[in-house]
Amino acid sequence: MRSSAREVAGPWITRWVPGLGALLLVACGSGTETGNPSDTLRLGVGALPGRAPEGLSVEQASVSLPSLLVTACPGDAPAGSAGPAAVDLLAPGPHRLEVPGSGDVLCGMTLELAPSHLAAPAELAGLSVLFLGMRADGVPFELRSTISRHYPLVTNPPDSPLDARSLFVGFDLAVWLDAAGVPSLPSDAGAVVVDATHNVTALDSFDAAAVHAIALYLDVDRDGVLDPGEDTPVALAE
Repeated sequence: MRSSAREVAGPWITRWVPGLGALLLVACGSGTETGNPSDTLRLGVGALPGRAPEGLSVEQASVSLPSLLVTACPGDAPAGSAGPAAVDLLAPGPHRLEVPGSGDVLCGMTLELAPSHLAAPAELAGLSVLFLGMRADGVPFELRSTISRHYPLVTNPPDSPLDARSLFVGFDLAVWLDAAGVPSLPSDAGAVVVDATHNVTALDSFDAAAVHAIALYLDVDRDGVLDPGEDTPVALAE
């Protein structure tokens, strides 16, 4: 466990949003908006700014995305897929997934969470999700999940066309961590561990909440920030 933590309650909101802004502005940019057509969708991926996990600060939040398949709209040519990727959801710099063969419009996507087989980061090897941080009482926590599941991100109504130049996948860490109930779990040897052999019920709740923590958003003005009116999902996980 690392000693420093990225604060998630209070200061988390002010310090996290600028980093996320840079992430999404670079990730969602496309040559199509400058008049130079591109056959590659650059899809932003990151943590969603907003309500902080109750009573926790988060130092690391990494996810393994073996694949992400873009859903073409009816009548369009088949869309492409991206992956595998290991994403640091709290990274201050830009992260993007490039999806070959996608056009300017799509009608959803399917995201896969599953254990990583990539060489880096080494601490995510064999895991789908890794969260490290500190509780408000000073007790460090580790949450390690090996969930393996595909999450269709579906528009309402289905097959509604979306501007592919303005998309990003947002992960709501508060929804995920609140479900695990980390602040109320007993510590063992000075730490709280949630994995396949420790606090298994909490891990099951965490895994089940993933479907509520993942959604697709539109950054309409492409400024890399979820402004008022842009913080409503355009496609929800199922």
